[in-house]
Amino acid sequence: MTYPEIRLFIDGAWVAQAGDPVLNPANEEVIGEVPRVTPAQLEEAVSAASRGFEIWKRTAPDKRAEIILGAAQLLRTRAREIGEIITLEQGKPIADAEIDVWHSSTEGLYENQDPSQADMNLRGKFTSDSDGRFWFRTIKPAGYPIPINGPVGALLKAQGRHNMRPAHLHFLIYKEGYKTHISQVYSPDDPFLETDVQFGVTKALIAPYIKHAADEKAPADDVTGEWWSMDYTFNVDAGVAKLPRPPIQEKATSSDARPQYLPADRKPALAE
Repeated sequence: MTYPEIRLFIDGAWVAQAGDPVLNPANEEVIGEVPRVTPAQLEEAVSAASRGFEIWKRTAPDKRAEIILGAAQLLRTRAREIGEIITLEQGKPIADAEIDVWHSSTEGLYENQDPSQADMNLRGKFTSDSDGRFWFRTIKPAGYPIPINGPVGALLKAQGRHNMRPAHLHFLIYKEGYKTHISQVYSPDDPFLETDVQFGVTKALIAPYIKHAADEKAPADDVTGEWWSMDYTFNVDAGVAKLPRPPIQEKATSSDARPQYLPADRKPALAE
């Protein structure tokens, strides 16, 4: 990873400017420079922004939305580059970390819930490289209903709530000297993001999935049709590494216990 050249953008033009050093906090090495603005440049920038606002306020709302959405898409396409820059500025890449990844099938079932799936299906263990990166290829997971045959189901019915979890990937990151990091990363297009039955979704955990057209070259030659990509940066803190005990030790032997979907009811059961 190399730190980019930072320049000022004033009144439609890029300006190279000397400034202050940027340090890598891991080793205090100078990795770049951030420009320092002069009073004259600040005045020029404020004047240009004022003129730009006059144009912006006369721009139609649909055109404004198009510009803002275009900027957001640009950030999504550069998510990996931005993540690497943030890592250089605020931390250090962690090499040789063990990463366990698992997720549900397109039917919303984990392999230990579904006897028709092979053992360890849609699960993997990876090791981060010298830049702290890892990558894999898989299917896009689906959301699923949680079981409602107990007190949780009774509570959801009383509240008039559904029992759906939005689609997500599970990650467990382990390395000695660092706190074990366990997280879920969610698909941005899932309809249950804002109403997750387990309240697990935060904006920081929604992944920047990018949908690619069939004519875009995929990382693997045997991929045909539309495909998705996703880059995500995890922040891991120093501390004591501990591995949790898996909550499920055995695999289901039948599919009779598959959770049923409980639709949301605007009229809670207690109100009847």
